[in-house]
Amino acid sequence: MSRYAANMEVVEPGISRLRGIALYELQDPIVMLANKDFEGGEITVRDLLSKLREAEGYLREAISQLIYEPMNSPEGHLARVAMQDLKNLRYSIQHAEKLVSETETRKSSTGSIGSAKKRGGGRKKKT
Repeated sequence: MSRYAANMEVVEPGISRLRGIALYELQDPIVMLANKDFEGGEITVRDLLSKLREAEGYLREAISQLIYEPMNSPEGHLARVAMQDLKNLRYSIQHAEKLVSETETRKSSTGSIGSAKKRGGGRKKKT
């Protein structure tokens, strides 16, 4: 949890409309910057996954704060938007997890091929 979010817990303990709004606003730039940094090659897929999971935590907490607001209020509308954002974020997390898995699979298969060549394994030359 970020220092900002921890401070919000002290300032606005319990169920708080303002805390929900702040947490929702906090997660959005985390996701945008993580995606931008990953696309620019500045962070690895593992770093991307970590940041997306951090944002997921903030978004889940925001929803838990906003869910009690009347549905026809701006905060109630924000709760519905946050739920849809959480669904989309979970899809992105699943995609990132798949990329991590594929990366690890490629590394392990490349490592075993390389070690077989070093030991003299692999194809034999025709003589």
